[in-house]
Amino acid sequence: MNLGADDYLTKPVDADELLAAISARLKRHTEKAEAAQAKVEFAADFTSARPLEGIGLTPREAEVLLWLAQGKSNPDIAIILGAAEGTVKKHLEHIFEKLGVESRNAATLRAIEVLSVRTVN
Repeated sequence: MNLGADDYLTKPVDADELLAAISARLKRHTEKAEAAQAKVEFAADFTSARPLEGIGLTPREAEVLLWLAQGKSNPDIAIILGAAEGTVKKHLEHIFEKLGVESRNAATLRAIEVLSVRTVN
């Protein structure tokens, strides 16, 4: 039992004892499966870029990251912010450097973490 056995029955086994052991094992398995299915969800609040300034970004970099986290492309962000596409690209380079990430996906994940309230279902 100390090495990880789930149950121990001695022979001869009574049918009721066997059924009780199986039932207990199934119950433990079900509880374990239900616990594994508990999901952690992130409910991101995209109404303001201000929280992103708290991770060392300038207000404009925070705005760029806010739009990036919502799935916008560089040209989309440039239009939204009234900036040149090259400027957006330069902001993203600074954001990646400041966050210590190498991709848009990693930066987006970091933004969502900052902008989210975690809930467990």
